[in-house]
Amino acid sequence: MKKQELIPIGVLSKITNVHIQSLRYYEKIGILTPAYIDEGSGYRYYSFSQIRIVEAIQYCVELDIPLKDFHVFVSDAGQTIDYAVLISYGKKAAQEKIESIQNKVRHFDALEMEMLHSRDCAEDAIVPCVLPEKTYYLMPYCGTQAEPAFRRVAIRLLDEVHSNGYKTGYDLSLLAIYTDGSIKQYIGTDLLYFKKGKGNDKNILCIPETTQYCLKRSRSGILSAPDIFSQYIKNVRTFIVIETDLFTEVYSYGKPSYEIRCVI
Repeated sequence: MKKQELIPIGVLSKITNVHIQSLRYYEKIGILTPAYIDEGSGYRYYSFSQIRIVEAIQYCVELDIPLKDFHVFVSDAGQTIDYAVLISYGKKAAQEKIESIQNKVRHFDALEMEMLHSRDCAEDAIVPCVLPEKTYYLMPYCGTQAEPAFRRVAIRLLDEVHSNGYKTGYDLSLLAIYTDGSIKQYIGTDLLYFKKGKGNDKNILCIPETTQYCLKRSRSGILSAPDIFSQYIKNVRTFIVIETDLFTEVYSYGKPSYEIRCVI
């Protein structure tokens, strides 16, 4: 093929809307070999048919299909594309991407609900609120969120959660379970897309959608809960207390507000 019939790399970049550096990278990893390289200038030229190769590569990029798998779709030194295989891969990857986006939207919805909930909380009044179901993964811990030990145990907790194949949300809380005057204390993180029976459920606490009694606080201290909620726990054998950061519209990581909740 004559050089004048080939497409310079700059033109290929323009008509495919793919950056020149990306085209050079595709060459480097062996999935887009130039039809001709000028020995003097090192400039790359491509055949007209290679436009389709670039388009196929972009399908993979957009659908997060690893480019190391691109060889599955091409043969004959990059002259043939198996679109049946590419479409099969692409549909599966697209569905996974749609599910991932839907999960992110649900996550944002949950954050927005927490943000709206924060508007109802006040430091001078306990507010009853119906809050959605939440599942926590627990690790024993005694103390407040202000202590250095909290951060060490929280890191261990998150590492264990991810090692067990769970996905965490945004909630990292103190929890206390009171039963007939005894107390068990934990750090807990919420789990996304939890299914019962997966792995070791002994560290799992599911709190159903229910009314929780909520109070905004400026300091951490979950052991004060029996005094705070005394009017609600009379003659109650078991109740759960959750102390979490109050997720406000403008959130201060350096000095967060806390919320303490009582679940009866």
